[in-house]
Amino acid sequence: SQSKPTGLRLVTAKYSKGDLVALNVFGHILLSPENKARIGIVMSYPRNYYKADAKTELIYWVYDVVVGNELIIDVPQEFLIRINKHEDEEDLD
Repeated sequence: SQSKPTGLRLVTAKYSKGDLVALNVFGHILLSPENKARIGIVMSYPRNYYKADAKTELIYWVYDVVVGNELIIDVPQEFLIRINKHEDEEDLD
C-alpha cells in the first residue's frame, strides 16, 4: 500500500543548540514581567513538532530556550525568527 502525498514542504532547521537569540520588544511577551533579560540561549537540538487532524497536517521545528532564569519549552522556529532582534530595530523601552 502506498501512502498519499501530503503536500508538505521540507524546511531546514535554522538554530542549533547553544545559539544565542537577542530578543526584540515582541519577544518579551514570552517572559514573566520581572524578567528583563534580552538574550536567550537555545538549549536543545531542533525537534519536529507534528500535529494532525482529519483535514490538516502541521509539522515544524521547535526548540527549548532559556531567557534569564526562565526555560521556555517547544518554541516554534518561526516565532524565534520573529523575536530575534534586528540591527536596524529600535528598542521601545
